[in-house]
Amino acid sequence: PMLAAGLHERIGRYLWMAGQHGEAVDELRRATAAMPDDAPVADRARVLGAEGHILMLIGHGAEARARCEQALPLAREAGSSIEQCRILNSLGPALQWTGESEAGIAALQEARRLAIELDDPEEQTRSFVNLAEILDQDGRLEEATQVSREGVELARHRGFAVTLPLLISELAQRLIRLGEWDGAHAILLEATAPSRLVWTNEEAGPNGSVTTLTLEEKPDGKTLVTVRELYPTKEALAAAGGAEDGFVESLDQLEEFIATRR
Repeated sequence: PMLAAGLHERIGRYLWMAGQHGEAVDELRRATAAMPDDAPVADRARVLGAEGHILMLIGHGAEARARCEQALPLAREAGSSIEQCRILNSLGPALQWTGESEAGIAALQEARRLAIELDDPEEQTRSFVNLAEILDQDGRLEEATQVSREGVELARHRGFAVTLPLLISELAQRLIRLGEWDGAHAILLEATAPSRLVWTNEEAGPNGSVTTLTLEEKPDGKTLVTVRELYPTKEALAAAGGAEDGFVESLDQLEEFIATRR
């Protein structure tokens, strides 16, 4: 039975990566149902944590919290720091959604500590992005900005070339909202090397979009900025109607600012 549960869990992860979110949830539910009660604690923690993660990604806060709270003690019992880190990174947003922001922040702070100790680029990025987002949603923009700044500094120091652009984009957005245009300008210059940034918020739930920002240098010295928003469904796109206006306004303000720096 544990082999079947493990296969369902792995298939669920692959389906999620392929964009088949409904099927992924079904597979992970099958994994949990197939898991025997006497399965090794490390395996139980991994399967329950995987379901909690996907439930968090689709915005099922209460279910995600329940699964993560089942999985976390098992991961601690197994002594698996990486599973604890993954579970805490999913539990933090779920706690906030269910009305416990401070507990969610504490969970993500622990996840960040573990991710740094493990030197795991993916979990470090998740913990910094999720913690900053929760602080931001809690009205603590300056604290969120500081967390984003620390994430960028760590990624630079560790040489995390793949995750650095995402962390830079998160920091730049918050600096712009704080009116720190010089800082935003400087940090975005660092992000122009890959010429393409892609980001999403796990906290956005099932209706969240994936944003792709492309920077293309033109012969006249100008930069063409192209922003694409990919929504999971037509309904999600309709529900977000007008949300892009704020992004356009920010880009217009940024263009005016850059013009003064030439």
